[in-house]
Amino acid sequence: MKPKPFLGRNLADIGILVLLVIAASAVFVGEIVSVRSGPLDSTLFKALEFGLSIAIGWVSQRIAAREEFQRSL
Repeated sequence: MKPKPFLGRNLADIGILVLLVIAASAVFVGEIVSVRSGPLDSTLFKALEFGLSIAIGWVSQRIAAREEFQRSL
């Protein structure tokens, strides 16, 4: 049985990762461009950045774990 190539195994996760990076970039640009910067706005941006960074790390770890498992086979 021939193993699938890297993109074949991880295409969905890479797509999700790209979308998360684009969303994180949009939040970051929105924070910079934002005219009003009250305490609630700041908290919202920090919470969004925190959540997106956890999601990016989780998806990246899934890809790395899948590749490590494939190598161990």
